[in-house]
Amino acid sequence: MRTIGPGTVKNTDLEILNDTLPLQVKLTFYDVKKPGKAFTTEIRDFKGKINDQGNLFHKGPDNEVELSLYNDDGKMKLEGTYYWFGSKGTMSFKKK
Repeated sequence: MRTIGPGTVKNTDLEILNDTLPLQVKLTFYDVKKPGKAFTTEIRDFKGKINDQGNLFHKGPDNEVELSLYNDDGKMKLEGTYYWFGSKGTMSFKKK
């Protein structure tokens, strides 16, 4: 899931497609609203790195994602911040 403002949460999926660097990552953003258009789903692929803090990190010209890995009651969770083509907020993903 991702937050896009106070009290606004939208579904988002994250898939890590390999286990070697660079990580092949796919983000699926649901309920994306663009000016003058209906809500849509957007899929973005990128290559992630592990930064000096041990976080999954990607920085592009109009986007940035940094996610930390946590153990949350026995389940692994990635959580952090994003900036994506003008939208920013937090993201949280639990392993299925």
